[in-house]
This record gives sequence, structure tokens and C-alpha cells, in this order.
Amino acid sequence: MTSLAIEKTQETQEAKPFNPLHGGNLVSASAHFGIPVEQWIDLSTGINPEHYPIDKLPLSSYCALPYISDEFLSAVTHYYTPAYIQKNTNPKKILNHFLAVSGTQTAIQVLPTLLPAFPILLPEVGYQEYRQQWQNRALPTHDYPSMDNDAAGLYIDQAIKQQPQQHILIINPNNPTGIAFSKEKLFHWAKALDPQAYLIVDEAFIDSTPDNSVLTKVLPSDMPDNMIVLRSFGKFFGLAGIRLGFIFANAAIIQQLEKAIGIWQVNGPAQAIAITALNDSAWQQSNRTAIAKNATFTQKLCITIQEKCVRVIHSDLFSSYYFSRIQADHINHQLALAGILTRVILLNDNKAILRIGVLSSQQTEKAKKISNHVSDTLNHLRFIEE
Repeated sequence: MTSLAIEKTQETQEAKPFNPLHGGNLVSASAHFGIPVEQWIDLSTGINPEHYPIDKLPLSSYCALPYISDEFLSAVTHYYTPAYIQKNTNPKKILNHFLAVSGTQTAIQVLPTLLPAFPILLPEVGYQEYRQQWQNRALPTHDYPSMDNDAAGLYIDQAIKQQPQQHILIINPNNPTGIAFSKEKLFHWAKALDPQAYLIVDEAFIDSTPDNSVLTKVLPSDMPDNMIVLRSFGKFFGLAGIRLGFIFANAAIIQQLEKAIGIWQVNGPAQAIAITALNDSAWQQSNRTAIAKNATFTQKLCITIQEKCVRVIHSDLFSSYYFSRIQADHINHQLALAGILTRVILLNDNKAILRIGVLSSQQTEKAKKISNHVSDTLNHLRFIEE
């Protein structure tokens, strides 16, 4: 974005709060700030900025009805549940242990209609769509503290003892607070719940550390029957636009989900891309290295913000900077005026998190131009004296 465009935007744009429900909403940001969509630098999501490279796709992926192919089934099983492959060379036999959907949001919206009508215990700070969907069904929602691992763990332990007949959501690791629990702890909680109550584990950000997943080295017979695991494809592979996610659960839940959601959930091009990406273990490993490098690179660019915040939590694909609400809004607004979109997540009336995604540290002309603009903008931030 040119300095002239920034000056013009600053002159005409009122300092109205801009805080959409979800990150990545460049269309709304463009309308609000008067900056064309293509000029924005989007740091409002936790999506990998270095996406999986897509080659030419087979014409059949566009032309044929998108039934789930054996190749797709095998690739998903190999990547998410490799222990299944070791025990069973026929992928069709494990089809009923997961369901591929057009983004995990699809399952989040349907789950409250399928599970027993129990209350759900949710992280106080975390992805809010679960809360919205349970409340849409007029079911009680309760919160556990989600800013600290120990406090959250103790609260959940006590909550299960007092009322085992409730569902529990664990976002592992939590977005945006970063807390996470071991798979042993998650298995323990699932087994401690009433058999009809479900532990829902959202692992949208776990791909950088796959050994921490409850699915790793686990067979269907080893998983508690009342555990549901959601995995996202788009964040780690940087391809959120193809809308692809997976739900792992017992066969009865999978069948109910399939019936409720309907046929042809995953389009042909998405399947074709996923087959290649999920089988490309060399790229996956190099990508984990690149993500760590990009995270460190972006954190160094944001050192000015880190020095001013109350607390900071760094994750692989985003950093959460804790501020007063007014300070977070102020920084977010200044960055937006320069065409840099970040995200403010409210904690209460007075406190907020400024969540910032990661930039690519590649030395391409485009990447260097973006990082230089972000660095220059951050170095000229004005902070409110509180």
C-alpha cells in the first residue's frame, strides 16, 4: 500500500472499532477502511502463509461426482491415524471411524443436534462457534478458565466429579490462549465422564506437533467410545479456501453425522489436492521447520508490541499479546489503516488479546516487500499512555 493511500485513508476513516466475528474477513475490512482487498496483508488468522504447492489437477476431479475415493481414504488414514495402516492394509474397513466434511465448521453446527441434550463445558476463551451452536439449541453452556493449564485442569477435574453427565470441549492447543493437555489427560477425562457424555477435542492447530494428537499411535479399539476428535486441513497446509476437515468418532456418531450432513461433502478438487498433500511427508516435515522459522521471524518483527503488552503467548501460527481493551483496539486500528489486518479477541470489558498471525520469511521480492511494510508500520506505532 502506498504512503499516499495510507494518508488518504487516515484522513477519511473514522476510528470506529472493527472486530468481525472471524479472522480473514478481507472483504469487510476493505469496505470498512476503504482499502482494496488485494492490498491487505492478512495477519488476522492462524493460517500458514506458505501453502502447499498445487500442480495441475486431473480433469476428472472437476467432472465426476465427488464420491470418496480409495486414494483419498488411504491418504487421510495414513496422515491422521497411521496406526490404522499398520494394522489394516484395507482402508475401506476403517471408513466408519472418520468422516470428511467441507470444513470442521460443518460438524460443529451439527453436533449439538446429534449428541444427548446435556450441557457443555467450554473454554472461557476459545473458538466461539461451539458456544453459539449449543446456545442455538437452547442448551446450557458453562465455562472453565482457559488462560492457564493448571487452573483449567483442576477446574475440569472438579466439574466432572460434580457432574459427569455433561459434554466437554477441549481445544488442543487452545486458540488463542495456547493451553494444551496431554493425550493421557484427555483419555482420563473421557473415561471419567458418563458414557453418554462426550469429550470433544478440537485439534485444528496440532499439525506442527503431530505426536501430541490423541489420534497418533491409537487404534479405534483404544479410543474411548465417547471421544470425538476434529482435525482441520486448511491451517497447516495453508489451503483454508478448499474447506476440508475431518471428524473421528465411534461408528454410530459417524453414521449420524453422515446422515445429517448429506452426501458429496468434499468436492473433487479438494480430494485431489488432499491426496497429494497428505501423502507428501517430505513437504510436511520441511513445512514444520518453515513454520517455526516464520514464527520466530514474525515475533522479532513484533518486538515493539511484545515490549508493551502485559503478557504474550507464542504459538506456531499466531501470537497472542495481552493488552487493555482500549490499547488492543488502538493498535489494531493503526495497523488496519496501513492495510495490515490483525484480530482483537475480547476477554472482558477491559481486557483483550491482540492476535497476530505469521508472515513468510522467504526472501522473495513479494515476501520482503510485505515484511518491510509490516516492520516499518510496527516501528511507528503509537501507544496509549495508561
